Amino acid sequence: MLKVVETDFRRIKDDWISQEAELAQWPFQCYEWVALWAKYFVSKDEDLIMIAAYDGGKLVAIAPLVKKTMRIKNKITICKYLAFIGAREFSYNGFIVNPKYMLVVFEELLNYLHKNYSNYLLYLCDIPEEYLEGYLAFKKYSIKVIEDMICPIVEIPEKWEEFWGSLGASTKRGLKRHVNALNASGKWIVEKLNVYDEGRVKRLFDMHYKRWNLSNTNSYLQKLECFEKEVIKYLGYNGCLRHYSILLNGKCIASSFMYDYKGVRYFHKGGYDLSYQKLSPGMVLHLESVRDAIECKMKKYNFLRGNEEYKKRFTKKSNRNYRLILSNNVVKNALFKILMG
Repeated sequence: MLKVVETDFRRIKDDWISQEAELAQWPFQCYEWVALWAKYFVSKDEDLIMIAAYDGGKLVAIAPLVKKTMRIKNKITICKYLAFIGAREFSYNGFIVNPKYMLVVFEELLNYLHKNYSNYLLYLCDIPEEYLEGYLAFKKYSIKVIEDMICPIVEIPEKWEEFWGSLGASTKRGLKRHVNALNASGKWIVEKLNVYDEGRVKRLFDMHYKRWNLSNTNSYLQKLECFEKEVIKYLGYNGCLRHYSILLNGKCIASSFMYDYKGVRYFHKGGYDLSYQKLSPGMVLHLESVRDAIECKMKKYNFLRGNEEYKKRFTKKSNRNYRLILSNNVVKNALFKILMG
């Protein structure tokens, strides 16, 4: 029989880490990832709600949540709601569950929230389609389902020739043109690192900010950078980090960091030197990263959320994410959806 209890990061840490191989389906569900996000982006410990399910002494599920309040003009309170830690920021989110307990533990966790947090609406974001059933099977809530972002995915074949053959004719012509342009510009190599390097990481962030015209004086982006640097260190310590750069005549003109987890390579952040934009080094770097993923026997190459045009050149396949609004009131669900957009 499952036992559902409320806990916190300190008390659950050892159990979470010891069961992580079974619990975490994506790197965003690892203890360090979630705890680091809470460290930088959850303002008060009392806003955190950590629900855990145990089978005997074994941790089999976690609901890492945070309390939030919807207000109009930061003054008039509309409702209180619970969201996953990292909601709208992690590309995938949801209950962290040992797959062997999937359906039964969803019901237990939702039952606990329905009973103990009945005055809170649940706003659950970034739910992959294959996990919807566990939430929708719970009938005590009124549930509103909203289609959300997609995550383009490359199914990695065993051989490079198979991947190259899967690309469209115009994509292949473009990539050949980019590679030829690099060759004509001098000597270039792809640098591969799987450990944290402060200078190279700083260089990546600088190129990313310039590429997207972002200000590194923005307080949110400053916190995000601190969080991501700690995540990169963590991934490096655990052998998951893949940091790629294109060096042209010894100068870095493009860089990205990715991570390998359970047979999937996830693209997280990248950037390139705008003065080399005509060479499309970002596209070439993705091409070489896929080549390396094939050599490393990865099963998938996940671009994570967003349907940017460059991703479509590499794949037509994607996963759809969903947002769920769960409450005891149909009218409240509808109003919340309108206000959240």
